[in-house]
Amino acid sequence: MEGYVAPKPVVAEQTDKKTTKKGFVAPENPFEDIALSSMRKTIANRLSESKQTIPHYYITTSIEMGSVNILRNELNKNEK
Repeated sequence: MEGYVAPKPVVAEQTDKKTTKKGFVAPENPFEDIALSSMRKTIANRLSESKQTIPHYYITTSIEMGSVNILRNELNKNEK
């Protein structure tokens, strides 16, 4: 993602806040934990099992898109 800037960690100044081992303030948790139904629990267990027991591999490739972007810009200019 172009323009993405990672948030900077906030150094803990007070000892009453929850801090990690490195002294950074843990972010506020905006999520609410909801108890799982038995069906969702089964789905979660099977997804975890499939990821752990079946071999996985990932393929990456690099594509030069410069020519396509130039063509796209030319076509967009012709549409106007």
